[in-house]
Amino acid sequence: MRRVTFGSEDFCSLRDVRPGQWMKLFFGEGAAGRAYTIRAHRPEAGEIDIDFVLHGEAPDPGPAASWIRKVSLGCRVRLYGPRSDFRHDPKRRLCLFGDECALPAICVILESLPRQTSCIAIVEGADRPAIGKLCQAASLINSSVVQTPDRRGEGLLAVGRNLPLSPDWDQIWVGCESATARRLRAEFAELGFERRSLHVSGYWKRGVSDHVDSDGDY
Repeated sequence: MRRVTFGSEDFCSLRDVRPGQWMKLFFGEGAAGRAYTIRAHRPEAGEIDIDFVLHGEAPDPGPAASWIRKVSLGCRVRLYGPRSDFRHDPKRRLCLFGDECALPAICVILESLPRQTSCIAIVEGADRPAIGKLCQAASLINSSVVQTPDRRGEGLLAVGRNLPLSPDWDQIWVGCESATARRLRAEFAELGFERRSLHVSGYWKRGVSDHVDSDGDY
């Protein structure tokens, strides 16, 4: 994980940055934008923090991965946003499903929740330090963290099928690999979850080095 701080006078006027919102970054002229979660926002300083998940040395890294590894003080990049349709419903239990790419979003959502909130976070493939940070955030509220092995999305799907969920009192947030996100959405839709209580995003796509994120939820 690498945290990068971005500065701009425009960030001073962002007054309604909600947990889970993202900015779209454009790495170079003509490059497609990639969406990344806002980890922290300091309007008085005109700064935002974004955490980037590093995946080791790829033989053919995309422009985003290349930029993140080489970024230094003074580098410039175009940003667009923030955006996200997600808003936590305090009357519902919040169920967060994600892989390691969703860790920044899950962390910032957990840290924002009131103490009385009932929440469970299901995370696949994260390392021990990352899980430790999640557990620390979860300990601040009525929340728990469930870790599943990295099984190409099967861990998230298995927990999703076995966890007692109801569209009457649960709200679901999903952030993970694109195909897994679509499968989870289909599973939860069969249980009766509708868009108002189901937020699903495909963060990346297996086999694609520089997957272009969709602007909308699945």
